[in-house]
Amino acid sequence: MYIEAMESTLVCSMSEAQFERLIVSRPDLALKFLKAVSERLKERDEQLEQLAFNGLRGRILHLLSTLSAKFGIIEDGYALIDLPLTHQEIANMLGATREAVSGIMSALVKEGIVKTSRKSVQLAVTMLEESK
Repeated sequence: MYIEAMESTLVCSMSEAQFERLIVSRPDLALKFLKAVSERLKERDEQLEQLAFNGLRGRILHLLSTLSAKFGIIEDGYALIDLPLTHQEIANMLGATREAVSGIMSALVKEGIVKTSRKSVQLAVTMLEESK
């Protein structure tokens, strides 16, 4: 797992003991951490469910829907995912090959479900509404 900063970021490190003291001294911060961890666990659970019960097409649509809900900007009936997103990056997120993702993305474009351009993906708003 890796993290990529999308804006200027200051990264600090601390020991486990320092972190524990920080959490004890700031219960509001502890609650924020618990909420963040809980949300991550929920997302992982959904990913595992998608992996177990859906084919690659369903997993791609679920991923795009999730990213659209978090980072989407609605324009002309499509949610523009405000992240640079390539077929390779989608494949990496789903544990699939780029070729397989590209084939399904091409089919989704032909069906009008997604629009793609260099490093951007847009998902039809109707797909967002169906996934709720």
